[in-house]
Amino acid sequence: MSKSIQSSVGVGGHNVTMSVMTVQYLLNCVPAARGGPVPELAVDGIIGPKTIAAIRKFQTANLGFADGRVDPGGKTITALGAYDPYPNQPMGPGVVKTPTSPSTPFKSPGQPFGKQPSDPFGKQPSDPFDKQPSGPFGKQPSDPFGKSPPGKWGSGGKWGW
Repeated sequence: MSKSIQSSVGVGGHNVTMSVMTVQYLLNCVPAARGGPVPELAVDGIIGPKTIAAIRKFQTANLGFADGRVDPGGKTITALGAYDPYPNQPMGPGVVKTPTSPSTPFKSPGQPFGKQPSDPFGKQPSDPFDKQPSGPFGKQPSDPFGKSPPGKWGSGGKWGW
């Protein structure tokens, strides 16, 4: 049982969300060398220029025409079904793929710049702007024995200045 669509998707189609998601998922299953989209499509159920372009690219590479439309029971949906690695599974969270490429890094809520890499021991790298300032306007470096250097910043330590 391969995946099917209930209504047409693409140019002039009804573009019902679940049918669009099915086509987007199936297009993402196609290797780029065989007409699959690069980068992968977002499986969001929204028909847009990227999804239509991906349909046309697939049709050109596999069917010899490019009308930009996928019809229930038609040549395009049948050809797409041949690339489905899970033809007997219904569409769902375990089947739907989302784009993953270096140009679209993972971003999670609360981390505006995405997930930060960690070291092998599980510690997060520190932000260079979180460190205490050093030099004449902040914390001063200490000598190898843990005493402040002589001068106006330190207490003099063992040198008594």
